[in-house]
Amino acid sequence: MDESDDREPFAWVLMDPEQVPERWKSRIRPLAAVPLLPDEAARVLQDGGTSAGVALNEEPFIAMVASGLSPDAIARKTGISLRSVHRRLAALRDDFGVRSTAELVSQLAARGFGNGTNTPVAPTGEAASAANEFYGDQEGQQ
Repeated sequence: MDESDDREPFAWVLMDPEQVPERWKSRIRPLAAVPLLPDEAARVLQDGGTSAGVALNEEPFIAMVASGLSPDAIARKTGISLRSVHRRLAALRDDFGVRSTAELVSQLAARGFGNGTNTPVAPTGEAASAANEFYGDQEGQQ
């Protein structure tokens, strides 16, 4: 089977990229092994997926929304412009198929984001690193 072969694969094998035989190298597919924190694993197992396709770097923003913070407070805490916060809220409402931010907050809370108070959930570990990287990238784009 070469690159021009249009047959469907019968099986897949996981192996060290260094050990792949030359004849198979043109068919290598990238694969990501992602270690999950306990709460992330529970959410994936419960929902059967990753929170409606929410990117890891979006989770801190979404946790603030789910916690009931106002757009002004989110803008202050994240350092992004109020207009950007409103755009992101509109995109999330579309993604979750809801009309209002109140419905969005309810949907997000039901999916395990936020902590039921007006205090945002502080990300830890890799999520904190991703949040710092994401929000650090937002500086100067206001």
